[in-house]
Amino acid sequence: MAYIGARWEMKDAMDKQEEGVRKTLSKRINWVMLLVLSVLTVITVSSFLRAWRIQQALRRDVEELEPLLTTALAQQKALEATLAYVQTDAYVESWAKGRAKMTLPGETLVIPVFVGATPTPASTPLTLPPATPTPEPSVSPFARWWQALLGQ
Repeated sequence: MAYIGARWEMKDAMDKQEEGVRKTLSKRINWVMLLVLSVLTVITVSSFLRAWRIQQALRRDVEELEPLLTTALAQQKALEATLAYVQTDAYVESWAKGRAKMTLPGETLVIPVFVGATPTPASTPLTLPPATPTPEPSVSPFARWWQALLGQ
């Protein structure tokens, strides 16, 4: 009977020891899980902050470019209207009469000539004698650099 009691006590001591090991192991696992979760949280937060900064930069770029886009769209509409006008017969006729001095069959081209005071005769152009180059004093390249650097 004493043998059974000693065996029971030994088994009880081993169970307590195993329970202590399990608790220690459980604590270590909890700390490792906490560490892994902390690292994942830091990575997630840093990724979020980086994405947020990129989004803010893109918003600033959009705010800068919106006025340019509005101006470009207005210019495009004006150019499309000009293109549509240039392709009409009315434009071709106005260009032919105004710039090319052309007329339709049966029309007479009249070019007004303004008569003013009698024009003065053109005087003969003044010719200047050829310029003679001024000889430069012989200065060494080192002296030129020195003068350029010191402003002398």
